[in-house]
Amino acid sequence: MSTRARRAVITTLAVLALPVLIIGASLVYLFGVPDPNASDGGLRSGTPPTEPPYVADTTRVERVADGLRDLPLYVDPLAEGPRTGLDAVAERVADSDIPVYVAVLHMGGEDESDGEPELFAHALHHVLGEDGIYLVVHPSAYDVQMVAVPFGYALDLTDQYEISSPDLVEPTAAEALMEALDTIEDTPGIVPDGSSPEPDPFLFEEPVPARLPEYLSNMLPALLLGSVLCSLVFGVGLLVRMTARAVSRARSDGEKRPTVPAHPGRRRLERIADEETAALNAAVGQAGPDHPRMPQAMAALDAALLVRAEEPDELDLVGVIVLLRGAREQLDRRSVRPRPVCMNHPLHGSTTEKRRKIPGVGNVYLCADCMNLTKAERERRALRVSDGTSVVPHHTLDRVWVRAQYGVRGAPLAEQVLEELGVH
Repeated sequence: MSTRARRAVITTLAVLALPVLIIGASLVYLFGVPDPNASDGGLRSGTPPTEPPYVADTTRVERVADGLRDLPLYVDPLAEGPRTGLDAVAERVADSDIPVYVAVLHMGGEDESDGEPELFAHALHHVLGEDGIYLVVHPSAYDVQMVAVPFGYALDLTDQYEISSPDLVEPTAAEALMEALDTIEDTPGIVPDGSSPEPDPFLFEEPVPARLPEYLSNMLPALLLGSVLCSLVFGVGLLVRMTARAVSRARSDGEKRPTVPAHPGRRRLERIADEETAALNAAVGQAGPDHPRMPQAMAALDAALLVRAEEPDELDLVGVIVLLRGAREQLDRRSVRPRPVCMNHPLHGSTTEKRRKIPGVGNVYLCADCMNLTKAERERRALRVSDGTSVVPHHTLDRVWVRAQYGVRGAPLAEQVLEELGVH
């Protein structure tokens, strides 16, 4: 039996096992899940409190506040990443004309602020009781996440995360903080005004209910039986169909083809760009003018249309597609920056937080499929575009899309593109 056929059989056996999993999981769910309204003594409470201090527990917040009363920079022992340069940051913060309070922490979904640096900043201000610019930094092995929240000062930091986007492959906490301090010091007219911003309301959205509604509880046996029968019927049919298709394909095509070919060609890229432009236009209309990410979406749309008006080549079309998809993702997820795309083939979509080194480019994000390939296979599947004379890997071209790693490096991608076009 060929590899394809074996995979088809394994897949279908997994489908046939689904009824057992459904029954087992349901029993565990019904009898093993505690009441979500009951207190478990932990830090999390489902959704963060909507009143100050906005966190489920203030133990760590109080510890950080005590540290900041002595020094304006607190580094949690559990924080990831190098400590290099933080001493210089502490000196600069101490000399700042504007009070700045910095906490470098490990943030996770199980902590007191539900993994949200913005909520921790509000809790810290509540406990410390001092006005100033609060910077909460969460360094990881691959990047640095940071929020900057002004309390009592007239400073517009709507795009809080964008203050920490240095043009580096692997920024450190110190480098991100230095750039944040540059932004604060370069902003004129920062004066006390007694303002007290509130956390983003979307941070308090209710989670999906953990249990079935009451009226469905009596229907559960029928639902389970229906799931079992459907899975069995579907699995048998799938076994026959997938095995036949796998054997047939294995004869004529020994390997799986990517959804988007390595060299899509200009016509296909233009069609995808048209589809993505229409999709973003629809998303903009649906989101409405008050959406917090509307400025980024409009900037991306403007940049994309200007690029297409300048007789774009194949790489420009790839960049436009990534730009439009990223803007739509920002509207959907309300994220300040879109997730990175696969640097081996940017049209594969968003990536995991895994990196590999590409010669001449450095450490880059890859999608799960490309990450699991051998070096030779990865090079074969890399996106190739025409440079006017030949077809080359996209990352070998010295263009704004590649230099920015399609939005990973530097300012937001739309800003870099508009600057490249001379639009300010």
